Amino acid sequence: MYQLVLTTSSPHAELAIFKDDQDVFLARNVLPRTHSDWIHVALQEGLAATGLSLNGFHSIALDMGPGSFTGVRVGASLARALGFSLGLPIFAVSSLDILQSQFQSQAQSQSQSQGPSCAMINAYKNKVYFSANRQPAEAIPLEKAASFLHSFQGKLAGDAFQAYPELASAAQKANLLLPRQEAEIYPSAKLLARLAAAAPERTLADWTQVQPLYVRESEPEEKRARSLEKP
Repeated sequence: MYQLVLTTSSPHAELAIFKDDQDVFLARNVLPRTHSDWIHVALQEGLAATGLSLNGFHSIALDMGPGSFTGVRVGASLARALGFSLGLPIFAVSSLDILQSQFQSQAQSQSQSQGPSCAMINAYKNKVYFSANRQPAEAIPLEKAASFLHSFQGKLAGDAFQAYPELASAAQKANLLLPRQEAEIYPSAKLLARLAAAAPERTLADWTQVQPLYVRESEPEEKRARSLEKP
């Protein structure tokens, strides 16, 4: 069973091909704002390396955001196009859930229950995309995120701590360990594939049900909304 795995919501995008639970191809792009050019080349390279055709895939796993508006759209557009043309089921999950799932994986491997976790992704303009304990994603101001950390005791993930020194300082004052490893900072294809493998079949969707998760409006949309509010 071959699965195409796409995570393009962050500055570090990955496209992987998994056979059962093993990755047989992995491509990564660490150049922000180039995911749209890179992803189709990476897919062609993956097909060539594995000897597959597009008809060889059985499903798609997608990081549906939130994150970079363009990045989220790139992954979702490819997943929807392939889902439509090939009739492939799609497993779509939040980037914040992907980040927090690594702590669940660690806990399971150690025969422990998952403790509190929190993921924060840079949403720019002094905002972060936020989820604690796998709750639905939301966009919150930087001040609210820092205030949350003052009383939080658990594991942290996401790139917001690198983007905003205030958050890193708040975490350190609360004696929290900052994300250091790349998998703790950016959603990875390996974590996404692991989530997809464990997901019930009912969570698979057809392409019509898959939409990018933006959480907040883009900057042009926010500017337009503000202009309409003016008398």
